[in-house]
Amino acid sequence: MDLSVIIVSFNVKAYLLNCIRSVYQAAGSFSVEVIVVDNSSEDNSVVAVREAYPQVKLISNLVNAGFGTACNQGLDIATGKYILFLNPDTLVGETVFSELIPSMEKDPTIGLLGCRILNEDGTLQLACRRSFPTPWVAFSRMTGLSSLFPESPLFAKYNLTFLDEHQVNEVDAVSGSFMLCRHDVLNKTGGFDESFFMYGEDLDLCYRVKKAGYRVVYNPAASIIHFKGKSKSDRVDTKFYFYESMKIFSRKHGKGDSLLVAFLNLAISIRYIFAQFRHLSTPVFSFIADFALTAFALETISFFRFGRWFYYPENAYPIIYLFIFFVQAAVYNWLGVYRSGTRIKRRLIAAAVLTWIVLSLGAFFSKDFAFSRIVMLSAIISVPVLQISWRLILQFFKKDLKGRRALIITGNTHFFPTDWFVLWTEYYQKMTIEGVLFRPETSGKTNYKRAGSWNELSLLYSQIQVTDLILDTDHLTYKEQVQFIQHCREMKVRPHLIPVGSLKELLLNDILTKEEKTGLLQRLTKRLGDQILNLEFKVKKGKTEDKKYLTGVESGGKRFPVFNGIITLQGRFTGLSSEEDRQILTLFYNRFHDYQLDKKLVEDFLNGN
Repeated sequence: MDLSVIIVSFNVKAYLLNCIRSVYQAAGSFSVEVIVVDNSSEDNSVVAVREAYPQVKLISNLVNAGFGTACNQGLDIATGKYILFLNPDTLVGETVFSELIPSMEKDPTIGLLGCRILNEDGTLQLACRRSFPTPWVAFSRMTGLSSLFPESPLFAKYNLTFLDEHQVNEVDAVSGSFMLCRHDVLNKTGGFDESFFMYGEDLDLCYRVKKAGYRVVYNPAASIIHFKGKSKSDRVDTKFYFYESMKIFSRKHGKGDSLLVAFLNLAISIRYIFAQFRHLSTPVFSFIADFALTAFALETISFFRFGRWFYYPENAYPIIYLFIFFVQAAVYNWLGVYRSGTRIKRRLIAAAVLTWIVLSLGAFFSKDFAFSRIVMLSAIISVPVLQISWRLILQFFKKDLKGRRALIITGNTHFFPTDWFVLWTEYYQKMTIEGVLFRPETSGKTNYKRAGSWNELSLLYSQIQVTDLILDTDHLTYKEQVQFIQHCREMKVRPHLIPVGSLKELLLNDILTKEEKTGLLQRLTKRLGDQILNLEFKVKKGKTEDKKYLTGVESGGKRFPVFNGIITLQGRFTGLSSEEDRQILTLFYNRFHDYQLDKKLVEDFLNGN
């Protein structure tokens, strides 16, 4: 066997199938075996691989064993002269093996080889060539000097950004998403160190390969696309494992210098804290804005009610605001107001109302802190209005007023927007599909717009102001996908590489990693949104017979205007009629619905769409 390709998979079924397909397409004259090690995926990946590629050697783990451990499991059964460790969320170019394997055949000093790795937008993924984190390299990286001076050999050594990405170079390490190794070198040095759960194990392997006297080389003669982060789990703190892996590496290869190891560990810990702070920056900003508006509303209402600012006794400050601060923080966090950044949620209204109820109950036991009923009721009304208003203003400046518009690039002349495709685009990605663009060499009639050249494509961009391009990877070659990605970069359009035939599985994979909104408080806030929605449509549409579709309960001739979004969703997509499809729709609605989704569903229904 010339080559064994080891792929460790976790909840990326559609990407995994596409990856395997690209591997076999790139095989050419080489004998290639594919080994998939599944780390306890929940998206039916194992069954899908068995059905689509029965020739694949498959190992199914009962638990997530980590990347390095799973790679070693695949290595134990591999028979190829060369071993390729490959991420499942990658797409292998058709010339990768024909370019890289001969280069290793010609130069026996190369023990490990990496290729040019591209992001979805066609830019170079910096991790595809790196230096080891020595004290100076770590310092430059941690302090941001490498980002400030990307062309400097002194400061930018970690990602080697001063090197030409199109030139072959010997480097310290390459990315674990694509590592082509000699099997006999791995036998000498050992596989991955299993003390690394995820991240860092590729650096460690490269270090040991170089220590054994072999070269690690970056060769850009061939390239792959890496859809970075698709196999991560929301339940795993990836930042923690990334920085923890750096600590493990420094302890293992610190050459006995305890002071050096202590310095690196301290720097890595500080960097982790800053990374966590950046992750929380949007929720922190949102909370500060909400608290400031709460305080402003309270003082303004007090001024109009009692004729002066800071109405409460002096001994009440700052205790009263500390009380408001902690109550609001607890309630808003409990209801998940900040989990979706600054997007408007119905739970924001419920959170503001509940906060003031709790504040009023708490202040009931002290005359100095008790709120007047007028102040409390005014705050319950004004605070949600103010907090929603600043979000609306922010969205107004951030949002494209004409919305997102997409073109589909596909080689399937019989393609039509299936129900799963419409659900994915209109309701999940919230894009309007303006047309289908076929490959230039294909022909066939279609009801959608069609262009056959780059000039016509550019003209379509300007005519309908395309913001997104959906590439059907089921019917486009790797070369075509790269061309379109590069074109997207030039036109400043977002590319989406989607196997259209696997949209159902992609959507299900996203659903399984999101939080369900079926708890008591979520149901109560939804009821409140239902009432608002019903009132809005009474004003817009008047009383129509179609309203009975939104009720489901009748008593004494009076309808209860409780909107059942799942029924409407299923009515909107009549092609999804199987029990499995209905269950997925229910899961989808529970996780992704909000007031805007409910509103769109009702509008579609009342308009007969």
